Amino acid sequence: MRVPNTLNDEVIRVALRKRAEILSKVKSLAKEGIREEVRREWITYEPKPAPRDSLAGVDGGEALREYQGITIYAVSAATIMYRHRGVREWLPETLVVADVDVLLSSPAGGRVGILRETLEAKVGAVAALKDVKLILADGSLRSVIIEPRPRGEGGGYTFDRAAEALKESSGPDIFRRIVEGVEEGIKNPETLREDPLVARREVRLDGVPHDMRVDAVTAAEYVEKLASFRALLREAAWRGARLIYVSKRSRTSHYFKGLREGKILPPDIMMFQYLTTEPGFSKPVFPEAGERGGVRRIKQVPEVEGLGEFYSRVKVAVSYVRLVPGGPVLRVEIPMLEGSGPTVDEGFMRSVMDALASVSAEGYPYPLFEADKVARIPSTTLSIIIQALGLPPLLTGREVLEEWLR
Repeated sequence: MRVPNTLNDEVIRVALRKRAEILSKVKSLAKEGIREEVRREWITYEPKPAPRDSLAGVDGGEALREYQGITIYAVSAATIMYRHRGVREWLPETLVVADVDVLLSSPAGGRVGILRETLEAKVGAVAALKDVKLILADGSLRSVIIEPRPRGEGGGYTFDRAAEALKESSGPDIFRRIVEGVEEGIKNPETLREDPLVARREVRLDGVPHDMRVDAVTAAEYVEKLASFRALLREAAWRGARLIYVSKRSRTSHYFKGLREGKILPPDIMMFQYLTTEPGFSKPVFPEAGERGGVRRIKQVPEVEGLGEFYSRVKVAVSYVRLVPGGPVLRVEIPMLEGSGPTVDEGFMRSVMDALASVSAEGYPYPLFEADKVARIPSTTLSIIIQALGLPPLLTGREVLEEWLR
């Protein structure tokens, strides 16, 4: 029996062996009459590039190692801002913010993700404050602010309970101080670089029961994240910047509800990818509303420092776009504040496609390529950090240590 050199060798071998079977499952969608339903939701449009005088790409990176209740992490966020200086010349400006620390808890991947998202929102807000008119961010805004908030590790976590413990230990104005720190940071990029995460500085845990400490810190970090995204959304709206979240992957299914009854169908992005070929976009939807054009309150945002009231006005339009013939289908999310901004209709989506087409290569916005390269943290970088900090002697177990330093 052949032993594969790596697990990936075996995965690739199986994928090639099952190629015909996999493709037949995708093609079977057309046989079931689903293609016609997909076509009804797809609007063909050849974008007409409409360059903006300024644009930015925003992305983040993270890396972590966990061992016996200890987590070492590194997070980063980058925005690359471009300003039009000539017919074919752009003047780039880059802001990178990062944090490295140790968390005395494990697993801590959820908390590390919150910290990365917070930094991404802050550098995006800096771009808006610098009057950048097109801000492209990688990923999904809905997954950051609309999906359920983080849960603590003690099992009985509630935000209110954790917040009360936090106020007793850190002062009744702890959340106000965090929000003020967020606002100060986005106005002063150098301050932001030196002190990127306010909650870490402001939180005190003296007197907090041991089993509540992680929950208390998580509550503070969550409020900082929400305050950071509020700053981004607010500044973009006030300054007339178009903020667009772009994702190459998605597991969501907001379209074709009737077709899905009794059937297992792929996510929306795959339906549009394989059952359409020409440039265009899907009719925009507002998933929280349950119907197109409506608005529904974002769930589970705490009533702290005006955050609940602000997010009750946020709506996020979702659409899928293809910028070039046969190119990749991208999921785009366009956040709006109720009572401000244009209506998200077909005309609006054409303008979004025109803006994206002006900064895209092979159907994907190049500012996001650049931001990803700058913000990504290779595992080798974290290994170098662990060595530089002199941590290996503190860790026991040669096998685990070797795994950490790979």
